[in-house]
Amino acid sequence: RCFPEIREICIIGLNHTLRGESLKAFVVPNNLQNSPSANDVMQWCKQRMLVREEPTHIEIVKSIPKTSSGKAMWKFLKKSVKIK
Repeated sequence: RCFPEIREICIIGLNHTLRGESLKAFVVPNNLQNSPSANDVMQWCKQRMLVREEPTHIEIVKSIPKTSSGKAMWKFLKKSVKIK
């Protein structure tokens, strides 16, 4: 049961003062012109996932950087996140 408008997703863990770790999802939509909003994705997750599995931050991106073998470069994504 996948979100139909999403082509690809990468989730990283971020340090969180209360929870220890929170999740951030980088979402690549099938069509950038008609992409789901971060709120749409969040609501979809809330309906189908346990609270500890839900991402607390969602960012819609054009693509996810990959290694030459096709694996997501999650460490690169983690370094690119600005701490607020």
